[in-house]
Amino acid sequence: FSNAVSDRIVSSYSNGTVAIHNISCSDQPGNEEDGRCNVNIEETNRWNAHTMFGCPSEVWTCSFLRGDENVVLSGADDSSLKIWDIRQTQRPSHKIGDSEFEAGVTAITPHPALDHIFAAGSYDENVRIYDHRKMDQPLEKVCVGGGVWRIKWHPSCWGVDGTRGHCGKMLVAAMHGGCRVVNVPTLVGAPSDENMGDAEILSKFTAHESMAYGADWIWFDQSSCEGAASCSFYDRQAFIWNSSNQ
Repeated sequence: FSNAVSDRIVSSYSNGTVAIHNISCSDQPGNEEDGRCNVNIEETNRWNAHTMFGCPSEVWTCSFLRGDENVVLSGADDSSLKIWDIRQTQRPSHKIGDSEFEAGVTAITPHPALDHIFAAGSYDENVRIYDHRKMDQPLEKVCVGGGVWRIKWHPSCWGVDGTRGHCGKMLVAAMHGGCRVVNVPTLVGAPSDENMGDAEILSKFTAHESMAYGADWIWFDQSSCEGAASCSFYDRQAFIWNSSNQ
C-alpha cells in the first residue's frame, strides 16, 4: 500500500512486470447496517520493469517510497534495483545494477518514519540502506550471512510520538543463514561521516534447519517484552524466539 494514497497498491510479477491498482469500496445491497461493502480492485498502470538476457526477469519485490507518492521501487532476479516515476514508466528514473548487487534483489522495505529512506536486500547476503535523494552509494551495508528474503523494521518506528530510539533496528530473514536482528545507528540521529559504517548485527537465530523465509516482530507498545517469530520452508517449522538474546 502507498502510505500517502491509502487506496493504492503496487504489485510485482514473475513475468517481469509491475502494476498499480486502485482499491475502492462500494455499498453492498442489504448490508448497509453492518458496514459491509464490495471491494473493487482496478488496475491503472502496468509496465515491463525487468528483463534478463532479453527475457522477462522475475520481479521479487516492489514498494512505494515514503516521502514521494509518485515513486515506486522494484527489485528483480536481474540483479538490479530500479526507481520509477509512475507518471512516466517507459524507463526508470534511476537504476542500480550489478556494479553494486552481486545477485538478485529480493526485498525492498521503506522506512516507516523517515522520508526517502529504504532498505534493500539481495541474494548476495547483504542489506543495504539507501537515501532516495542520494543514490550514488548506500548509506550502510551489512552482511547477514544468507540471502535476504524479508526485512521488517522495528515496530516502534511506526510510533507517532516522534521518538527514534529503535528507528535503525530491523529483523531480517536470511534464508540459509537463519534470522538476524540488525541495527543501523546512522538512522537514529542525523547521518554524519562519524557514524557511517556502524551497522551491526545485534543477535541471530539459527535453529531453522531449512531456509528462513518469513520473520516478524512480537512487540507490545511501551513494553520491555520483545520477541520474534520466524518460519522456514522445506522443514515446515515456525519458531518464537527472544530477539534480544540469541
